[in-house]
Amino acid sequence: SEVLNARILATRENEKISDLKENEFAYLLTGNTCLAGDVMGEYAFDKKLKIGDKIVFLDQIHYTIVKNTT
Repeated sequence: SEVLNARILATRENEKISDLKENEFAYLLTGNTCLAGDVMGEYAFDKKLKIGDKIVFLDQIHYTIVKNTT
């Protein structure tokens, strides 16, 4: 299933942005490279993720551009 509307909790620099609310699930999202900095951040979802879920981010162009230029 498609999962939208994730809320960021912390950046890869461990800068806390928000607290986890009741009935939310937190996940640390990373890329698939072996680079230590290949971390998108910690995100909150309103449901528990399952294997096969497709997480959709509508504003991640900055992530892909940065990783393509390093």
